[in-house]
Parts: sequence; structure tokens; C-alpha cells
Amino acid sequence: MKLFKKKKETPEFVYDSTKMQPVIKASICTGEQVAGFRMSISL
Repeated sequence: MKLFKKKKETPEFVYDSTKMQPVIKASICTGEQVAGFRMSISL
């Protein structure tokens, strides 16, 4: 029986400014804000 597990390595995140845009999502009801990235679509 193991009590402690080894943590899985998470891949390093690479920001590419040509493909991604920084965005902030804000909830109207609670005012909670979450920052993230959106894939930009260029035609």
C-alpha cells in the first residue's frame, strides 16, 4: 500500500504570440476573474 505517489511531470507551457492572445474571463454574477489564452484565428 503506497501512501505517496510520484508527481507526474507537466509539460512546459510555451507562449507563441503569433498564435495566442491573452484574455481575461470575468463573471457578471460573482465578479470572479480568470486569465488564460485564446487561439487567434488569422485568415
